[in-house]
Amino acid sequence: MRLIALGALALVSLSFSGCSMTPERHMSGYESVVAKQKDVVVVPAVVVYTNNKERMRTYESHLKKIIDLEMIPAIQEKGFNVKMLTYKDIHDQKLQRVMKQLDEEYVSKHRILYQRNLWSEKEAFNILENLGSSAVELGEATKSDLLVFVDFASASKEAAPRTHEAIAGFFLGRPLEKRFLEASIIDIGIIDAKTGNLLWMNRHIYKGTGIAKYLETFEKDETAGSNEIKPLIRAVLDSFNKGVKKQ
Repeated sequence: MRLIALGALALVSLSFSGCSMTPERHMSGYESVVAKQKDVVVVPAVVVYTNNKERMRTYESHLKKIIDLEMIPAIQEKGFNVKMLTYKDIHDQKLQRVMKQLDEEYVSKHRILYQRNLWSEKEAFNILENLGSSAVELGEATKSDLLVFVDFASASKEAAPRTHEAIAGFFLGRPLEKRFLEASIIDIGIIDAKTGNLLWMNRHIYKGTGIAKYLETFEKDETAGSNEIKPLIRAVLDSFNKGVKKQ
């Protein structure tokens, strides 16, 4: 299981000033690759949500359903055919080994690309990372051209220090500072399923935990939190494939 996004909450305080600095990463010329593709598979999202005491796994399960649901139209709007890869699909198609290996590769590349939240555009728009044969194998098994990874994390400002220190320490080798705890972050990465190349990645950080009050009603409302998640996803994907004409 991937657990990468929450560690990045420690980077929330970094300034977004400077017109040439960006949280986006992509391979040079990725647009020409994307323009030739049409079938996209979104792998199961990874969600981490903590309150003032512990990880809220029931909330996490609901958020995962909402994110998976909202990812479909968000990717379709970019001109692709989209399908979700469920845990049942992974089990039935015996893809557990491939997914485990691919998850490990993805986390490894993510750590390299987000040791610093903001890079210069010259550096950020010339990445060269490949996730290896597991990406190609999953692409063949799912008959897809592109693979999409989504990671979401949210923490309240009263979140238990030990919870955050443990997770942030795993990702960054250091604890989260208290002033960074009230935030949500969503990361999306897109991989070429034909070559394994990491084509594009971006993140959006929302300072504040307004989503929490909506999650409290999810047992009565299956769409609780959807209106809050939707703009976060679109904020991340806004620059992806922009202006590219499908071939």
